Amino acid sequence: MRVVFDLDAYFVGAMVRDKELLNQIFIRCGHRELRVIRSLGAWLGGFFGLLQAILYVFYDSFWVLPVSGLIVGCFTNWLALKVIFAPVDPVPLCGGCCVLHGLFLARQKGVAAEYGRTVAGEVLTARNITGAMLTGPRAAALHAILARHCAAAVDATLAKSAQLHALVASAAGPGPAAEVAAVVTEAVATALPELLRELCPLLDRSLQIERTLRQRLGALSSREFERMLHPVFEEDEWKLVLLGGVLAVGIGILQTTLINTGC
Repeated sequence: MRVVFDLDAYFVGAMVRDKELLNQIFIRCGHRELRVIRSLGAWLGGFFGLLQAILYVFYDSFWVLPVSGLIVGCFTNWLALKVIFAPVDPVPLCGGCCVLHGLFLARQKGVAAEYGRTVAGEVLTARNITGAMLTGPRAAALHAILARHCAAAVDATLAKSAQLHALVASAAGPGPAAEVAAVVTEAVATALPELLRELCPLLDRSLQIERTLRQRLGALSSREFERMLHPVFEEDEWKLVLLGGVLAVGIGILQTTLINTGC
C-alpha cells in the first residue's frame, strides 16, 4: 500500500518551520499557568526579599544581597515551574477535601479543547493537508495511484464498446488505452488542486480534527498528558530559572552599590 501523506512528518515540519506558531499554540494553551509563574514569582520574590533585607541589616557584607538574590531568584522560578506540572498524578488531601495536582495537568480538558481548536484551525486544515499531499515528498505516490485508477477507468470504458475502442485506436494508434489513460491522468492531475480547494470546507467538517484532538487529549492519563506537552517546556526551563537568578544578582549588586554610596 502506498503512503501518500505522512501526518507525523508534516506536523513536525510545520512546527519547525513556523516557530512563532508553535509558541502561540503553547501560549494559548498555557496562558493561565504563565500568569501563575509571573504572580508566584512576584509574591515569593517579595517575601524572600524581605528576608534578604533583614539579613543585610545584621550582616551588611557586599556579597549578601547578590548571593542571596541568586538563590532566591533561581528558587522562586524553579518552584513556580514545579507547581505547573507537579505532582503529575492527583494527590488527595484532607480525606479528599482538596486535591494536589499540577496546575496545567488539572486543566487537561480545557487545554485539550484549546489545543484542538488551534491546531485544527491553523495547522491540520484540509487546505494544508491536501496541499502537502499534492506537492510534498510523497506526491509521486499520489500521482501513481491517480494514474492507475485513470488507466483502469479508461480500460473499463473502452471494453464496453468495440466501436469506441476502434475509434480511439484509429486516432491514437497502437496502445490506445495507454495513450488515452495518460491524457486523462494529466487532465485530472491538472484539475485536482482546484477541485480539492472547493472541497476543503466539506473535508474540514468530515475530518473533524478539532473534535478528535480534543477527545483523544482529554482521554489521556495525567502521566501521558504530561509527557506529551511538558517536554516542550522542559528543554528551556533551565533558562527561565537561570534568568531569575541572573536578574536577582544584578538587582542585588545595584541595591548594595546604592546603599554603600548613600543614594
